[in-house]
Amino acid sequence: MLREGYGHRMLVDAPSDLSYGRTYAQYAADFVAQTAGDKRTQIGICMITNDSTVQETSDVRRCLAEVNPAPKSVLLVTNDFHTRRALSIFRTRLLQYHWSSAAVSGTERFGEPWWRNREWAKVYLSESEKLVWWELAESWRK
Repeated sequence: MLREGYGHRMLVDAPSDLSYGRTYAQYAADFVAQTAGDKRTQIGICMITNDSTVQETSDVRRCLAEVNPAPKSVLLVTNDFHTRRALSIFRTRLLQYHWSSAAVSGTERFGEPWWRNREWAKVYLSESEKLVWWELAESWRK
């Protein structure tokens, strides 16, 4: 999307969890270094230390504050099953930015028709539960 002109800067969020002695953020940085070509300097890695989308906004806030010049609008790219809730959370928690979203589909975790695949159905039900909880309880908290 960066190559196609959808933005001037890209942040890739990656968990701080360790795998084989390195963080996923370190693996992401290696991947960017090997694949980004001339866009390499426009891509940053945002280390995520939290485990929920609501909590993740604090990590993203920190990473966006480091971007110079400061962005006014942000395109949030996430899984197609997660887009609605993630966009609502980021719009509520990080009011200083104009948020848009782009959904990415991949049948490894979710697909259509979701009700015909056990794993996809579990993802759908889990995300639906999280969306209801967000809308009814958490979105109202400061």
